[in-house]
Formats: sequence, structure tokens, C-alpha cells
Amino acid sequence: MDTSFGFRWENITPAYDKVLKTGIKDLKYAIPQTDFQNSYNKVCDNMCILADRIADYLHGKKQQDEKILWFTSIKERPAEHFEEAIQRMLFLNQIFWQTDHRLVGLGAWDDILFPYYENDIKEGIITCEEALKCLEDLLQILHEKYQYKSSVLMGDTGQIFVLGRSNSKHEYICNELTYLLRLLEMFTNLILNVCFG
Repeated sequence: MDTSFGFRWENITPAYDKVLKTGIKDLKYAIPQTDFQNSYNKVCDNMCILADRIADYLHGKKQQDEKILWFTSIKERPAEHFEEAIQRMLFLNQIFWQTDHRLVGLGAWDDILFPYYENDIKEGIITCEEALKCLEDLLQILHEKYQYKSSVLMGDTGQIFVLGRSNSKHEYICNELTYLLRLLEMFTNLILNVCFG
């Protein structure tokens, strides 16, 4: 959305799970019938172009093969691993910030990322300590440029993680990532707004 005409979405939480469960091309309308659907498909096409540009940029860097694969595969297949899933979510989050949307929510990342974390732990692809380091890096990346991202209060960027949730019986549901993110919150000086159930 071109915010130069005064249009801006604030307090929005993208459906991050959509870019994890499928490739961007699969999100497009097969036969667009409205202006919205045509515009939506153009946004998907442009996201693919951006992913290609990032992959091309990474080709010149050392030890970036895995990241190149993440950006080339985002167009056509679901995410497979924990770090790749985080990167996809950051990719989408950053697009919102760079198109001048404010207070971009993060949602239930502990719930969304858990299947990737659980599988990578089970398969020996990542350790709990490595996952914790990935989450620490994630929080640092999300806090970068907080001066730009802040709305009224400096440092309050509106990036709210929803950790855990309640089921229909009012029971608290959480997972190991919920506690890892809480651990990071306690031991970091980054501002992390946490909303429980």
C-alpha cells in the first residue's frame, strides 16, 4: 500500500503461518476475478522477485548456501526447518515495516514455530541451545531500528508476541518455545511485550 496518499495499516498481525505452510506462488488466486485479487497476485509476484534478489545478493557471500536455498524455496514449497521458518517470518515482517506499516504484530510465534522446532530437535538438526541462540538473534533483529518502528513511546514498537493461549476449557496451553521465549525475555534488555492467553 502506498502510504504517501495517507493510507496505512497499524496494529496488524500478518498470517505468518501461511508463508510457512506453502510457497508464495501457491498463495495466489488461480483465476483472479477482482481488482483486489489481481493486486494481491502482484504482491505475491513481487515478494518472489524480492526473494530472488536476496538470494542473488547472498551468492556473493561465503557460507550462505543454506540461506540461498531458503530464499529460493520460499516461492514454491513449505518451510522445512526451524531456522528457515524464522527467516520466512522475518521476511514477511520486514516487508510490512518497509512498506510503512506500523505496529506490526508478531502473534503466536511459539505456537506457529513449534512443529519446526520439535521436528529439528527430534531429527538432531538443532539442539535446544542452538534454538535458544536463534531466538535471541530473532529478538535482536526485531528490535533493530526501533527508533523508526516506535510510534509514540521510543522502544515500544508494537511487536507483541502472544505466548501460550487458552483452550475452550480455559486451560493454559504452551510448549517448549513458550518457555524459551520467556527465558529470553527475563535475561535480555530488549523490550518484549508479552500477552498471556
